[in-house]
Amino acid sequence: MNQLILWGWLLATPTCWAQVQPVVPSSLLQMAQSHPQRLLRSVVQTELDQEYGRRPYLQYRLQKQTAHLDKLQTIDETQDGDVACLLNTDGKALTGPDWQTEKERLLHLREQPALQKHRQRRELEDVRHFEKFLRALPDAFDYSYAGMVQTPGGAALRLMFVPHPGYQPSDYETRMLRSMRGEVWIDARQKRIAYFSGKLFHAVDYGWGILGIIDQGGTLVLQQAEVVPGVWTLTKLDVNITGRALLIDRMQEHVQEHATNYKLAAPVRSYTQAVDALLQTRCGTLSASTVKTTAPAH
Repeated sequence: MNQLILWGWLLATPTCWAQVQPVVPSSLLQMAQSHPQRLLRSVVQTELDQEYGRRPYLQYRLQKQTAHLDKLQTIDETQDGDVACLLNTDGKALTGPDWQTEKERLLHLREQPALQKHRQRRELEDVRHFEKFLRALPDAFDYSYAGMVQTPGGAALRLMFVPHPGYQPSDYETRMLRSMRGEVWIDARQKRIAYFSGKLFHAVDYGWGILGIIDQGGTLVLQQAEVVPGVWTLTKLDVNITGRALLIDRMQEHVQEHATNYKLAAPVRSYTQAVDALLQTRCGTLSASTVKTTAPAH
């Protein structure tokens, strides 16, 4: 997830999730009805405590679609950062030459730790931006209880939000929050954010419009889920924003990401070990005995 992705907003509810009247702890329901801000603050703290880098490492498949690409990757998280291995593009599995190119890229990465360090720094920067966004949620908006919904993971409390009139953003990034309204769903069993959506109801300018403008109507949806017992993470992302930078360059960001096939990765493993494993299984698509690689022994 990059910094730009954090600042688009979507006000759309998954069609497979319905309004329900489930049984939830009375104390939790009362807090949602009477003190939604306090509930959000507690939930955000849980999210921060369990954010990337403080939860177990995972391996999963990530489908990413933009206006210019459609690719499926295996992502393997390690103590040295994520390792990505391409599975297909535009719905088509890699051909022999394509796989050879991907294998050579991974082998080069294995022998160039500086490249992985650079990627890890970008990942950590993305995490910092996301955490800034999470920390701002309790103060940036006024919340109201809007009933219960049923998600694939169980019952959730639905809160609607509008900008808090007294909120003072700390920087250009959080200024976006003053122009947004939407909803957030809280998993009633584990008090985690299951769904967040928002929409820009007017344009946002930076530096009196000189640095840039994000157009009205920009949208994003985030979905989270418990992907293995006790471990929550982002599973879906849908972004659609437009604008311009320095009053000249048009900006368009249309991104959809959907992660599946989660499993726990090794708790302590270097990125080179992840590269070796991905090469041996052709990014997890074949058994180790069917693919020979020239990867150096670790």
